[in-house]
Amino acid sequence: MKKNIYIFGAAILIMVTLFSAQVFGQFKDRGVRFGIAAGSMQGLTKMTDNALDPTGKLYLRHNISGDFDGELSGMYGGIKGQYYQTDMWGVEYQALYSPYSFYDDQLHPYLGAGLGITYYFANVTLRNPNVEKNGYAGYVPITLGAEYAVNDWLQFDVNTNFNYAFTNTIVSTWVPNSKIGSGNDAWWGLFAGVSCTIFGPDNKAAEKEASRIRNEELAAAEARRVQEANAAEAKRVKEANAAEAKRVQEAAAAEARRVREAAEAQRIQDSIKTAAEAQRLKDMAKAAPRPVQVVVQKETDTVFVLIKGKTVVLKGVNFEFNKATLTQYSETILWRAYRAMIANPDARVVITGHTDNVGSDKFNQTLSLKRAQAVKNWLVKKGIASNRMRTVGKGEKEPVADNKTEEGRAQNRRMEFYVQ
Repeated sequence: MKKNIYIFGAAILIMVTLFSAQVFGQFKDRGVRFGIAAGSMQGLTKMTDNALDPTGKLYLRHNISGDFDGELSGMYGGIKGQYYQTDMWGVEYQALYSPYSFYDDQLHPYLGAGLGITYYFANVTLRNPNVEKNGYAGYVPITLGAEYAVNDWLQFDVNTNFNYAFTNTIVSTWVPNSKIGSGNDAWWGLFAGVSCTIFGPDNKAAEKEASRIRNEELAAAEARRVQEANAAEAKRVKEANAAEAKRVQEAAAAEARRVREAAEAQRIQDSIKTAAEAQRLKDMAKAAPRPVQVVVQKETDTVFVLIKGKTVVLKGVNFEFNKATLTQYSETILWRAYRAMIANPDARVVITGHTDNVGSDKFNQTLSLKRAQAVKNWLVKKGIASNRMRTVGKGEKEPVADNKTEEGRAQNRRMEFYVQ
């Protein structure tokens, strides 16, 4: 509610400025008109079920100069579909160009464009939880319409508009594969309205000319002031940026040295540990029995043994949702796999990826193969020969638990090592 008050407070401030004594002389041929309009808006997404949503609008229209009118408007409405719904408050200002008139200057077709800002709030049960449920967004409105003057004080208006937002957070949904699109949000609307003249046109040529000259002088003085202020600010910012860049460069160099030294110390420590671990694993491998069953690698285990014919489930190797990107914790488990491969230089393994049943068969099949390849790539980067590993994706075909529960799905999302 407080954000809505800010929007309409800004609109009132613009209107007060608009009607101040200094700019009143700008209103020319058709005076100032206040109107109300009703219509509908519809979201422009890739889905086929975008619905029309009722929208109301108040507008204030004035003549800027000659064939140009200005329009300040406020609206409340929304856009919706089967999988999304967003309500919006908005304020916009457009310049309307009307070079032609018909029927004794009564009908004025026009084309307009401008800038607007909207405060939107999405339906919380439909929106994507990773996207803000409400917020502000700027947009560009483009309008095509016509105004018909019934008499000196009454006008009718019809128009259609297209609106392009500077963000893609107005329309969102939690439904996967909804074809909602990934670009910036857009919508269109159709409106019909009626307005009345609240201030008549100013036909005094001398006053108009004096007002025009006065405004030009004020604009020139303001332009000079702004130019000088901008030059001073640009100089200040340039000096501040140079100082900050130097500080950042020095800090980056110091951090780089620290990281190199820490990495070298860690490398030496890991090399010592790896050699000792490799020898221990070799000794364990010589004495270990040769089980044939599948063994789950627990998160608390520090090592595991690679034995021909044995399948090991790498418990704790996880990925980001719907991606083949390893999580940071997964590397802890993969280091154990790395040490086992080092300890068994003759071992060759098949890395098999499995998923749960969330998503299509084709998507899960591809995802499981990509995840197996991600594990292989990690080991190759650490120095394990690529020809010692082969990757397979089984998708959701071989579950080991019930996919109806979250716990079961978590068990089904797994990586396996099979020693050939």
